[in-house]
Amino acid sequence: MTSEKEMKERMRDWEDAYSSLDNALSQFEQRECEPDPYQYADLVYSLSAFSNGLYGISAIKADDALIPARDRSPISKPPQDAASKLTITELRAELEEIRREGVKPRTIRAGRLTASDSEAA
Repeated sequence: MTSEKEMKERMRDWEDAYSSLDNALSQFEQRECEPDPYQYADLVYSLSAFSNGLYGISAIKADDALIPARDRSPISKPPQDAASKLTITELRAELEEIRREGVKPRTIRAGRLTASDSEAA
């Protein structure tokens, strides 16, 4: 079960993640340019995390998508997956579809304890 306090936190995290993703996509839309491979990988990762209710990770990766390639570590080079590349417009449509689903409850993953699990123990 999720307490009211936890739901408020989830909602705040959801709003932060949505704002970060919206801002990142808006930057590319305003510049009328496609993201470089690093930025694209971060946008897709962020969108995927958002879809799965991992709002903190989603916000971080959306912010990372705005870092130019020249300022990134060469170690973080993204995998080449051009076959399934979506446009900014398509990424925006995916974000809006996920947004309509709303906040997802926190899930317990195997092998991980949540704060409420450790308090109950």
